[in-house]
Amino acid sequence: GILATVGADFDLRTLRAVRVLRPLKLVSGIPSLQVVLKSIMKAMVPLLQIGLLLFFAILMFAIIGLDFYMGRFHQTCFW
Repeated sequence: GILATVGADFDLRTLRAVRVLRPLKLVSGIPSLQVVLKSIMKAMVPLLQIGLLLFFAILMFAIIGLDFYMGRFHQTCFW
C-alpha cells in the first residue's frame, strides 16, 4: 500500500489535520456562511501582502540595528 512505499516513519498527523476541514462541507448548505467564507478568502491576499511588507520592514531594521551595534558590547559583561 501507500504506507509501505512511503515507509514506516510517515507521520499521520498531517492527515489528521485535514479532518479539521470536514465542517467546511456545511458551507454549501448555508448561504450566509458562504458569504462570510468568501469575504475571508478575499481578505487573505491583501493581508499576506501587508504581512510581507511588515516582515521586510522588520528585517531591514534588524540589519541596520546589527550593523549599528556591531562590536560595541565586547567585554562589557563582567560576571
